[in-house]
Amino acid sequence: MTAGWLSWLSLGAALGINTGNMVKWPFAIGIALILLFDTIIAFKEFVNNNTLNKLILPTYYLAQISITIALYTKSTPPVES
Repeated sequence: MTAGWLSWLSLGAALGINTGNMVKWPFAIGIALILLFDTIIAFKEFVNNNTLNKLILPTYYLAQISITIALYTKSTPPVES
């Protein structure tokens, strides 16, 4: 139960982050995908519902890519033209 609330708290924190949209939205999407990934695993393990098993790895990889894009964008200085 605590892990579920922690996941939602993380999503809320990601949405409330005070950065530009190029950092905020990929990070929030990544956290939301992790929440979806964990939910699919919970359905698989506890409800024995295997219909969404094909979405486990794609959601995990997309979450990691989204969070990496957000962190890379945050750490890269803006280009002045």
